[in-house]
Amino acid sequence: MLNFLLAVMIPGVASHIHFSYVESCYNPSLSPNTYHATQVLSVTACGILCARDDGCLSFSVKPEGGDVTCYLNADRRREDNGCGSQSYRHYNGYDSRCHYEGFFLNDTYGCRCFHGYIGKWCDRLMQDCSEGHTTDHYKGQRDVFYIHPNSSSVKYRVFCTMDYKGKTYFMHRSYDFSYVNFARSWEEYKHGFGDLQENGNFWAGLEMLHRVTTNRDHKLVVMAWFPENTDVHWRQHFYNDFKIDGEANLYKFSYTSSTPNNWDVGDRELMDGLGSLIGIPFSTYDNDNSPDPVNCPNISESGWWFKLCHKYNPTGQPRPLSVVTQTSDPTSLSWPHQENKAPVTMTMYIEID
Repeated sequence: MLNFLLAVMIPGVASHIHFSYVESCYNPSLSPNTYHATQVLSVTACGILCARDDGCLSFSVKPEGGDVTCYLNADRRREDNGCGSQSYRHYNGYDSRCHYEGFFLNDTYGCRCFHGYIGKWCDRLMQDCSEGHTTDHYKGQRDVFYIHPNSSSVKYRVFCTMDYKGKTYFMHRSYDFSYVNFARSWEEYKHGFGDLQENGNFWAGLEMLHRVTTNRDHKLVVMAWFPENTDVHWRQHFYNDFKIDGEANLYKFSYTSSTPNNWDVGDRELMDGLGSLIGIPFSTYDNDNSPDPVNCPNISESGWWFKLCHKYNPTGQPRPLSVVTQTSDPTSLSWPHQENKAPVTMTMYIEID
């Protein structure tokens, strides 16, 4: 059926007024919500009358001979099914200002947004993935989106999963993803690098992490997968009210408390790997700020909040499943484990606290 946009050159009609056909059993001749009826030459002419009238939210038409009876309605029509033979056609009007490739949905009278945009008219970016999750636009999606924290002058590309509270990922490291070199410069760790996707090795950027965690209260979640008993098991550790300082303070982090996942008990708990690093600046091979007298990022071939060079290296090189125990190799991916098992995958994300 006919859907149309009123031409912008029509005097007195706003360029963003749209009308869309809706199947309805409504009879305008019997309803008090129809406040005006007149004869016009066409459906478009009726739409022009409605668009010029601030009180008109929909219009109905009934072709009669060479003319069209035009009805202006004070409310919108809802979709009906099984109306049978209908002599009336109905068109809902809407003030469509859907931005950034968003499009209008007739059943909700709102915009369907994409790429991380939210709001009634898709007029702004979500501040983080958790905010996007609270809207109806991205439920259940796992993809790359744009975010724009209020404290930032720029937007960021991030990988999100829109389940539970909405997760903003800033690190993926796994042996079965395509190789990505993590021996990167300060600028690269600041802005992010790697294969930004669900099955990719990447670092999303310290500046993004700083802007997001200081904009709203977030929890950091560290997840690690270890080979145990001929299988691979995942574990989690939570860091509440996690915040990253800005570059001027060398991206030091803080948090108020931490705890393993309640589902994990005993030797299945993911041990804490950040407690001793609170207040330690971030380091890269070209900007080593670690207390250790040697260049830890050079030795570890990665960037991290290094305190001692031969401790743990969550941005190190993942080893295959055949490497079950952590070795003395400082370049290997590592995290504290009760039995000194070597992680095969690590991921870190933040979500609303």
